Amino acid sequence: MKTLSLGLLLVAMTVNAQPIGDDAIVTRLNLDLMALRSLSVGSPERSQAMGRYASDINKLYPIGFVTRDLAYALTSALAGKGLSDDTLTPLTRATLGIIDSAFACRTDSSDLRNSVQFRASIEQAYHALLALDASAPNTRVVMGLLFRAADRIAHPIVRPIPPAHRVNR
Repeated sequence: MKTLSLGLLLVAMTVNAQPIGDDAIVTRLNLDLMALRSLSVGSPERSQAMGRYASDINKLYPIGFVTRDLAYALTSALAGKGLSDDTLTPLTRATLGIIDSAFACRTDSSDLRNSVQFRASIEQAYHALLALDASAPNTRVVMGLLFRAADRIAHPIVRPIPPAHRVNR
């Protein structure tokens, strides 16, 4: 039902040719993550909660940002924590900032490491995870995966098409 409501919101905004408000996006993503507050790290519902989160982010951007590794790391870091809309908003806004800056670097063909917005968003995500009582190892893993995901968007790997195999007779 939650996915349906987000889909309807996206359709309504597209039909009206108005951009979706940042607040609506942040609220939606926060709701997906808040499902983790009552779950333990080994809970099977954890993968369902992260699946909804990944799906909602990946609906906003043309390239899948949330990989399985990133989803697993986020769920491990946030499962069972005291999550609320106020505590999750900095992390959600930082994640969206990371994605936006990666796409900006891709468009400008600029280096992600030189992006002021990217560096500020990465720092905000780091502090948000620490404020949510994520362990230091989990925080390092999530930050590394966020950086790799952004780098994958900013600098996509273009593989050449292999030549057709020739049959020697």
